[in-house]
Amino acid sequence: MAMVTVHENVIWDALREAVEKIKAGLDLEKTKEVCKERLGVGAVNAIEIKDAYTLVHEGQQAIRIKLRFSGDLDIVLDFHGNCISTIQGAPDNPSSPEQRIEQAGYQAGEAHQQF
Repeated sequence: MAMVTVHENVIWDALREAVEKIKAGLDLEKTKEVCKERLGVGAVNAIEIKDAYTLVHEGQQAIRIKLRFSGDLDIVLDFHGNCISTIQGAPDNPSSPEQRIEQAGYQAGEAHQQF
């Protein structure tokens, strides 16, 4: 059986080029939405692509893209200082602290104080 070979750098260069094209074509607005949904972040203010590479994930070839983002995340602490919930807040639909507490399943009553 005849074997065709190419220089190893040709394959790696082609993979790097493909990853760069994928990074360049990434829809950052849709990526922000994925971050918000998957991480429970209220708003993603900025997003930056740090790196990307190929890997095998659950038995299939995939591209892993490292992102750095800044965003907003509301957390709810009990009066002992423990984090008891995270709340998604929509910057274009502001709500009062009482409404956000109700979203998390907690009663907003007279004991609630805004500091």
